[in-house]
Amino acid sequence: MEKRKMIAMRFKKEDGKTFNLSVRNPGSGVNEESIKKVMDMVVEKNVFRIKGQGLVKTIDAKIVETSTETYDLVL
Repeated sequence: MEKRKMIAMRFKKEDGKTFNLSVRNPGSGVNEESIKKVMDMVVEKNVFRIKGQGLVKTIDAKIVETSTETYDLVL
């Protein structure tokens, strides 16, 4: 069984629309506080501009874990 983890973050842009950013395979020490610090830094440092729009506010974040089980059905 294959397990995957990612952080899904949502930000508000200057035009009021949302921007989604995902980070695959975060380190094992990731928690709410560390995610908030990174998201605040992304907004503060104006790291991304999407079609000329900067990010102005953090909305939320979640850690998503998925597991995939593959079956070989060819005999």
